[in-house]
Amino acid sequence: EDIAIMRALPYITIHSVTDSTMAVAVAEMSCSMKTTNYVRLERKKLPDVYQPGADFSAGLSVLQESKDCYIISTGNMTHRALEIAAQLNRTKHQIGVIDVHTLPINGELLVSTVKGAKRIVPL
Repeated sequence: EDIAIMRALPYITIHSVTDSTMAVAVAEMSCSMKTTNYVRLERKKLPDVYQPGADFSAGLSVLQESKDCYIISTGNMTHRALEIAAQLNRTKHQIGVIDVHTLPINGELLVSTVKGAKRIVPL
């Protein structure tokens, strides 16, 4: 809901933080941005998905590759997406996970990433 409200503001960049590593990087990025930006943080600490020094400039990150199906998530739901992908990958399904951590979405990168996938599941 908060993302929907913030998207109504023109020219705003929204950062939906997935873990503490990303929180540090986004805090540094947002301070140097010349445009309005909103940093969405979770209430509870979540396990780290990213390694220190990860590059978040593209606006999305492919956490698991796939040619069959991608789960696209943001923020804390990325952790759930990784759990679901791990469960399904044990049953011989090839599930990829994409973390969209910056809005507006980098559409060109997203389309080129999922090109050829049979299914896309938003989470």
